[in-house]
Amino acid sequence: MSLLSVLVLVLGTASCCKEGSGNTDPAASADPTPAASAKDPDSILTAGVKFGATMCAKRDGDKCIAPTDSFPGDTPEIHIIYVTKEIPDRNQDVKFRWIAEDVGAAAAKGTLIREVVENTGDDLMLGVATHYTMHTVMTKPTKGWPPGKYKVDIVVAGSVKETARFTVTPASP
Repeated sequence: MSLLSVLVLVLGTASCCKEGSGNTDPAASADPTPAASAKDPDSILTAGVKFGATMCAKRDGDKCIAPTDSFPGDTPEIHIIYVTKEIPDRNQDVKFRWIAEDVGAAAAKGTLIREVVENTGDDLMLGVATHYTMHTVMTKPTKGWPPGKYKVDIVVAGSVKETARFTVTPASP
């Protein structure tokens, strides 16, 4: 059975019947508050998905472990997991622009530290996906992260779709 068939089967089953109602009269069993699936037909497939950018020092696959927006200066890696409901095109570039907003004398305000370009590739699943996940990571500079304020602009098709801000505190003694 193909993935598309499974998705159709799951969606069809989920929207079919109100479990345990025992009543076949649609008017008698109508729920005055619309189900999530009525508002968002793919909600059963995205239940529990946190959309947007999440930052962390460690990850497990596509999930951040202990999400945070504050890191000590000696953090070995800073990860961003970006989950969007807007499915990108095949072979589309998504840019992650790591920017030092205000790190004192370490760099001028608004300095572009690094731009990471991730490509969606030619994945056929993009045509049936309910959401899309991307990951990028920056490793600690040789002298550690300068304390201050940073941001990562996530750019799709030339426009910033989301900005993730984080702070770096002095390294642990």
